[in-house]
Amino acid sequence: MKTNPLIWIAALLGLLLAVVWWRQGDLQDEITQLRAEIAALSDKPSPGARDNPVGSSPASDLSTPIGVPRAENNDDRVAELEHVVNAQADLLEGLMAQLSQINERHRRASARAWGSEQAVGAPDTMIAGDQRTAWAPANADGGVEWLEAEFANPADLAQVIVRQTCNPGTITKVVAITDSGAEVPIWQGEDPSKGQSLADTPFAVPTGVNARKVKIFLDTSKVPGWEEIDAIKIVGRDGSQQWANSVNASSTYARGVSMGGETTLYLSNTLSPENTSGIHGSVMEAYSENLSGFLSVPRNGDSLRIPTD
Repeated sequence: MKTNPLIWIAALLGLLLAVVWWRQGDLQDEITQLRAEIAALSDKPSPGARDNPVGSSPASDLSTPIGVPRAENNDDRVAELEHVVNAQADLLEGLMAQLSQINERHRRASARAWGSEQAVGAPDTMIAGDQRTAWAPANADGGVEWLEAEFANPADLAQVIVRQTCNPGTITKVVAITDSGAEVPIWQGEDPSKGQSLADTPFAVPTGVNARKVKIFLDTSKVPGWEEIDAIKIVGRDGSQQWANSVNASSTYARGVSMGGETTLYLSNTLSPENTSGIHGSVMEAYSENLSGFLSVPRNGDSLRIPTD
């Protein structure tokens, strides 16, 4: 079984972060020690030459971390160490940003086509229409569906914004969910995005609603075809913005089912795997890696719709 290279890259970055973090702690400890010694020396009278020979000081025996030159006096030494610490802090920030980007790329690469996890994070569906990078319910025009989104931090809500990427106009109700599980109404009515091809639909929140979860209700029978949602965002009254970090759904076009071997497909009315290579059996006799779009293969009287691009 092949290992995703992103996992190895993330592991190496994590190790490097640990090493830099450990060294950062050592430097901070030495700065604290030096400052304490400088304060102690400035508070007591200067000793005679016999007790304190020229060129020696209580800090003269301190070990120097590798790669950090020893300064002539404690003040210079503190300045040098602070410079190194600040540089390493910038390095840590950069490494953490890279690790976050790699984790996000890995999350998106492992997400099921049309699964509820496609509504996690910032939008990545920039073209209207049926796109595998957005959530879709198990059935078109099936009636009431919902998405429940959770965010990293609770917020005093001002707005909920839903990115609808295919057949907008079916949202009927938005509620906040408190820590106790109670549903607090936010909005109910006719979706103002009906008729648009792609919409970032805002829903104003009444004052006094503090929550980290929201639930979006849809009636997919209101607009013919598949309704798809790519992202959900909350805006706090302090201006803070958060994209959902987890999403559950009433149903999804992608449900996992094992077909044997090491390959996992996703099945509802259709098969929609991210990678269909390695599938065995008569179901895939017509499969070709050179195909693009979707391949439909009859199986037990039903049609399996398999993305091949």
